[in-house]
Amino acid sequence: MLVPDYFLIDFIFFIVVLLTNLLMIGVMICRIKNWEKAQEIIGIFVILHGIPAGYVLISNIIAGRYWWTIVIPLIFIAFVILDLLLEYIEIVDYDFRENKKILIPFLILYYAAFISMLPYIFYTIDSFYSTLILSIYILQFIISILGMEEQRTIEVTEEYEY
Repeated sequence: MLVPDYFLIDFIFFIVVLLTNLLMIGVMICRIKNWEKAQEIIGIFVILHGIPAGYVLISNIIAGRYWWTIVIPLIFIAFVILDLLLEYIEIVDYDFRENKKILIPFLILYYAAFISMLPYIFYTIDSFYSTLILSIYILQFIISILGMEEQRTIEVTEEYEY
C-alpha cells in the first residue's frame, strides 16, 4: 500500500493559504483604489485556489487523517464556492453586500475559512509557517479596515456635496 506524503499534502495547503492571503491583500487594495477589473482578476485567482484545496481535502479523506484536516479545507472550499456564486456567477441581481441576510453568512464563512487555516498549518507543519500566515492575515485585516474607512469617507463626502 502506498503511504501518503502528509508533509506534501500539508505544504500544498500552506502554499494555498499563503497565496490566497496575499491575493486577498491585493483584492482589498483594489477595493480601496476602486480598481474593479484588477479586483475581478485577482478574485478569480483566489477562487482557483479551491482546486488545490480540493486535492488536499480528498487526500486527507483517503489517508484517513484527523477530522479537522478534512473540515478546514472544506470550509475554505465552501467560501470559494460561495464567492464564485455571489461575485462571478451573480446568483443575486444586486450587490450582495447591501443585503445583511447574505452578507453576514458570507463574512462568517470568510473569517471561518481564513482563521481556521492557522491551526491547520500550526499543527501539521510548524509554528513558524503559521506565524507567517498570521502576520499576512493581520496585514490583510488592517488593509480591509482601512478600506472600509475609506469607503465611509467617500460615502459621507458624496452625501454632503452641494
